[in-house]
Amino acid sequence: MVMPQLTDTKDILNAMPLACYILDSNCNFTFVNDKALHFFKMKTEEMLGKNVWNLFPDSAKTNYYDKVNEALVQKQKTTFEYISVFTRSWIKLTVSPISDGVMVTFSPINKDHQNEKLYRTLVENTPDVVTKWTQDLKLSYGNTAFEIAAGTTLAKSLGKSHEEIWPNTDVTLLTEKASRVLEDGNDQTLIIPFTTTGSEVFYDIKLCSDLTINGKVDSVIAIGRDITNLKISQDAFNEELRNKYKSLFNSIHQGFCIIEMIWDDYGNAADYRFIEANPAFQRQTGIVDYSEKTMKEILPTHESHWFKIYGEIAKTQKSAHFELPASLINGWYEVEAFPIPELGENIVGILFNDITKRKKAEEILRQDELKELEKKQQKEILKATLITQNEERQRIAETLHNGLGQVLYGVKTNLERLKLNDPNAYDSNVRVLSKSKELLGLCIQESRRISHELMPSILEDFGLKVSVTDICSQLKGKTNFNCTFSGLEIELDKYLQLAIYRIVQELALNIMKHANATHAAINVSVKGENVHVTVKDNGVGFDEISKKAKGIGLKNIESKVKLLHGKIDITSVPKETVIRIQFPL
Repeated sequence: MVMPQLTDTKDILNAMPLACYILDSNCNFTFVNDKALHFFKMKTEEMLGKNVWNLFPDSAKTNYYDKVNEALVQKQKTTFEYISVFTRSWIKLTVSPISDGVMVTFSPINKDHQNEKLYRTLVENTPDVVTKWTQDLKLSYGNTAFEIAAGTTLAKSLGKSHEEIWPNTDVTLLTEKASRVLEDGNDQTLIIPFTTTGSEVFYDIKLCSDLTINGKVDSVIAIGRDITNLKISQDAFNEELRNKYKSLFNSIHQGFCIIEMIWDDYGNAADYRFIEANPAFQRQTGIVDYSEKTMKEILPTHESHWFKIYGEIAKTQKSAHFELPASLINGWYEVEAFPIPELGENIVGILFNDITKRKKAEEILRQDELKELEKKQQKEILKATLITQNEERQRIAETLHNGLGQVLYGVKTNLERLKLNDPNAYDSNVRVLSKSKELLGLCIQESRRISHELMPSILEDFGLKVSVTDICSQLKGKTNFNCTFSGLEIELDKYLQLAIYRIVQELALNIMKHANATHAAINVSVKGENVHVTVKDNGVGFDEISKKAKGIGLKNIESKVKLLHGKIDITSVPKETVIRIQFPL
């Protein structure tokens, strides 16, 4: 056998078992072999010198365009599979870079033939209805299950629309969803009843796109499953569930209603409409004729906060639990309100209970507790008063005994030395009387001092500020006292002035006697509805044991503060003690 002689490249490329063509660097055809011409169904003169993207513009929208340009730029060979825009079947291409362009070889591939045969066998034997619809929603394929379900043959149905195949069924939703698949390629699902031979059959249908060529959906595939028996069972179950719900709905003691929010032009909750309510709702609210009526139609004076609360629940889709007074019943409601998105975004469920009796009982209990607390406070005040009075009496008794009593005793003993019947005791009697006169002067002076302690005349004559300043001046010695004031422009009650004076006097005496301080600061101020007394010193301080033991006069001070419904706070460390006292005006 004599082999033919291939004299040039053209002969070699034409002898290849593959379709082949060459593109220059500008993507113009410079060679097309016979197999490629046959594939394109074109003549040589129709292709040579023509730009591939101008000649086949649809190809510029596929991955073929990217692969050719990659080979031109990167000078790398690439092999890939691609759906032909001519045959709409798969072909295998190899793009090889050459000196001034690329060479493309390709051939059809049959890799899906076996799978396609398998898929067709499955589709024909599945109990699900499988159909295929063209761009204008005409039937182009239907399996055996379709013929059974439609009660006709595929041959009679091809090229017909949904409406023509099922004239007794409303297929509006089906055609709308199929059109969406053609528009965006996204899957759609729906459940629709079909009426055939007088009976109604329910189908659960999934719509999906067929092969996409050049980025466009070619057709729609519909897969429908008969769910009639499931639907009947579900309806029966739902009916049973509804009956149970209705029984529960009607038997609960709590009021329950479902409302639909109504909004004004600004998006604010303006009213709500009753959709459903149970018997307890009617008993607790007294509203009987509520169906499809708004709250403002029933009660125009209904408080606006109810609309605001339920509107917020509808907007946020969050539940709320609260207790509020309601003029509708002249009492209180405990409310659990929650969104019901299954019924709509503006739907709110309200579960409520009339708690007016409970609130009244709580108020009675609160009043009883307040009375009990008041009694306890009065008892504590009485106790503090008695303690303070007793301590004050003891102090006065000690003062009278140790001061005035001793001087009077001296007067008595001195007068007992008088010898009134002895004419020779004149000079002695004069001395005794003179001494007695002197002692009586001391008695008068001591009685004035005691009187001053009980009600200082300086406080009566010049007021609190001057009186406290006088304490600081009198006690100034090894301890330097600094007194400051604020807010004392208002006139305080006399009992308050005396209490402040005694407290400051007691604290200042404690510092002078026990603190061993070189500096002390006293501040008296009125802030708002309270009087504040703050005393600081840089003395030795005192420990917790001393505080608990109520040493250095603190017990007496705390009694006064307690009597005035005040409070006292003490902080003490070496070199600093701070006592803060506060009581109401």
